[in-house]
Amino acid sequence: MNFKFLKKNFRILKIFSLKNIIEVLKKELKSGITPEKISLSIVLGAGVGVFPLIGTTMALCGILGLLFRLNPVAIQLANYLVYPLQIILIFPFLKTGSIVTSTPLNLSWAEHISLDNVSVIAKGIFDVAAFAVLGWLIWVPNISIVLYFLLLPFLKKINKLFHSKKVQEISSNE
Repeated sequence: MNFKFLKKNFRILKIFSLKNIIEVLKKELKSGITPEKISLSIVLGAGVGVFPLIGTTMALCGILGLLFRLNPVAIQLANYLVYPLQIILIFPFLKTGSIVTSTPLNLSWAEHISLDNVSVIAKGIFDVAAFAVLGWLIWVPNISIVLYFLLLPFLKKINKLFHSKKVQEISSNE
């Protein structure tokens, strides 16, 4: 058994542990960023993180972070944390896009990939991408709005706790 591989992957899991995630949020809140901005950063990072076109999410999060002046740490952390969901949700997004357009999801083109039928493959890839993005557009904005308002009170409570006099006294004694 390859213990080096397990040890390396365990370190990666440790980085994304709940304790480390809370520490990152704590640092960001202590730096003066409002709970609203952190909440928006997390929700947009998670929402864009499940965007069905693999390889685009980091750039999209970076662009949205710059446009809306969001916290880059929080938005990218959320993006990375939902990566497994991105893979899992591709097929539900495809199915949603297919149902909405009343077009059957046809993946038969993928069985005959060769250089002879490049146009068929290109059309197939375009159709699949369009279905997946349409499904994402239907589900993610609505869920993101709900998540924002669920996360905001939690972050406000944490922010209030970190800025209370009792916590400041404890941290100054350390």
